[in-house]
Amino acid sequence: MQVITESITRLPVADRSDARKLDDMANRATILVADDDRDVIDLVRYNLEVAGHTVIVAYDGVQALQLARETTPDLLLLDIMMPKMDGLEVCRYVRQSPELSHLPVVMLTAKNSEEDEVQALNGGADDFIRKPVSPKRLVSRVRAVLRRVTTDDRTLRLGGFVIDRERFSVFTASGVRLHFPRKEFELLYAMALRPGRVFTREQLLDVVWGTDSPIGLRTVDVHVRKIRDKIGQNVIETVRGVGYRVAEE
Repeated sequence: MQVITESITRLPVADRSDARKLDDMANRATILVADDDRDVIDLVRYNLEVAGHTVIVAYDGVQALQLARETTPDLLLLDIMMPKMDGLEVCRYVRQSPELSHLPVVMLTAKNSEEDEVQALNGGADDFIRKPVSPKRLVSRVRAVLRRVTTDDRTLRLGGFVIDRERFSVFTASGVRLHFPRKEFELLYAMALRPGRVFTREQLLDVVWGTDSPIGLRTVDVHVRKIRDKIGQNVIETVRGVGYRVAEE
């Protein structure tokens, strides 16, 4: 497929002070950790505090919600299986609450199926970490989520590309503009906002074309194929039987 390109002189470059602010946020956040297993709490708290974060702990879902309202943390780290209110219920409540809906949520679980991951992400979680918790992976994933939610969503970086929301354009690292029709752009942008999250075809159809659109699910597959032809086959992954996700870097 022929790719239509347009040369430009330069891409917008973030101010270095802004980059420092993002690093400060990603490395010095207040994190609410909720889990009924005290050994897990101790492990997670120790490693997050060593990484520079302030940690608040809760041992059930009800306590987690109460502390979230009282302390306004920067991120919630929730175990799925908790007494009184499980992590999925807490996440759903957070997403429906005007004062809490902006908070990023990372789920912790001992479950090991892809269906559980999809359920957590579709319930509003920003990321998903399986137990037993790897300290290095924990700190890395928390930092990645914090950086994503504090980055200006008008410009996203995805692999070797820059996605510019204001211009509805995608640029290569060398500053070449790739031709993206509006729907292809909106589809790519929607997935790039949440790298690693699995989107069903129904969700993508709803986000890009709307709930009342007569367009069929096959349209999503066609648009994904066209996007891959322009930015490579490996940027958007197919999750068999579920949908698509943008690969995490």
